[in-house]
Parts: sequence; C-alpha cells; structure tokens
Amino acid sequence: MVRIILVEPEGPENLGMIARAMANMGHKELYVVSPACDILSSPSLKYALHARGILENAIIVSALEDALLDCDISFALTRRQGQYRQPDVYLPELGNILTGLEARKLGFIFGRERNGLLAEEVMLCDMILTIPSSSDYPSLNLAQAVMLVLYELMRISFNSMRKSQKPRLDEQIEKTSISVKKVLRELGYYKGLGDDKVDFIVRKAVSRASANRKAAVRIENLFSHILSRIKSTEDV
Repeated sequence: MVRIILVEPEGPENLGMIARAMANMGHKELYVVSPACDILSSPSLKYALHARGILENAIIVSALEDALLDCDISFALTRRQGQYRQPDVYLPELGNILTGLEARKLGFIFGRERNGLLAEEVMLCDMILTIPSSSDYPSLNLAQAVMLVLYELMRISFNSMRKSQKPRLDEQIEKTSISVKKVLRELGYYKGLGDDKVDFIVRKAVSRASANRKAAVRIENLFSHILSRIKSTEDV
C-alpha cells in the first residue's frame, strides 16, 4: 500500500495533477499536511479531471507525524544534501529496497513547492529518496516529482508481475513451437536442416511473436488448426 503525503502544498493546480497521476498509477491514499491552498478549489478539481474523488477523500492533518503514524517505511523526497540529507536511495534503485515489502504501508513525503522539506521533517522519515536530475537545474515541479515516483512504483510492480509469468510463458512457447514444427514438417519446410537448427529457428520466431502467454496460445491454436486441416485434406 502506498500513501502520498504532501507537506504544505501551495499550488492548487499541482494538487489536481497529483490526484490525476495517482489515479493513473492506481493509488488513492493522499494525506495533506497543513495545505497552503484550498485542495478542492476550482483549479484543483479542473486539473484532477476524473480523479477528483482522490482530493475529496484526502486526509488533512496538521502535522507530518500524524500522516506517518501507521506507515511502515517512510521516504522523504529531497534533492538537497547536508548533514542529515545524504541520499539513502536514488529512484532507479527503489526496486532493490522494496523487495519483499509488497504488503507494507509505504509513505512518500513531498515538500513545499518553494523550499521542499525542512531538516526536522526529513529526520522524521526512515529514508531519503532522491530523483536524479540535471545539476544545472535539479529542482523538479512537485506534481512531476510525484508522477515520477508513482511511475517507478508501477514499473517495479509490472516487472515483478512479468517475472512471475515468465515460467508459464516459457512453457507455452515450447508447446507452441512444437505445434509450429509439426505444420512445417507436413508442408515440407526446412528440408535438409537438422532438428536442432529447426528447433532454434522456430523457437526464436515464436518467442519474438509472443509478447505474453495469451499471444503464444493464439499462435499454437492457429497452427493446430492448420495441422488438422492438412490432415483432413490428406485423408480425402
């Protein structure tokens, strides 16, 4: 579970864009610490578009400690460095930190548009998360920073899902390759080539055509149908 925590946000447009980004990436839990603007103003709702429900259900608290109460791990987003601001993790490395923590409540804390998080606020968090950016102009817009973090979380989840599906996909590619080879042998393709060479050519082609298990199944069904038609023609 992910909680987005905004500390004293000033721009209603940013709030709207953040709500929309959260909806896009599948997250709903928004905490706002002492907002410096009306989170349900016309600009906020305009930029939120169909994600206004996230703003309407946002929890407003007066102190960051209240927003962090039930977070298992909290990440302070900051680009500035100092005695208590050394980055613990950069955004592209976040997946390594989150391995095995899928069931934990994760809080991501973003500071004010003008001056970010105060040192004492950073010290309340478990880790400092930094988004790499140009040294010439490192400061990111608040809504953009939130979107980058949410996208990285989505990417981590997507990659994890793909890894869990890979054994099933490999098994289906093997089954599909067998169906394709049967058809090609019936049609007299690849005459003179050894079985190992044919296996390599077919599996490579099937792998490239199979973005996922469903695609591999479709290909297998197609070639199974072709083979049955060939067999039925031979029996006539």
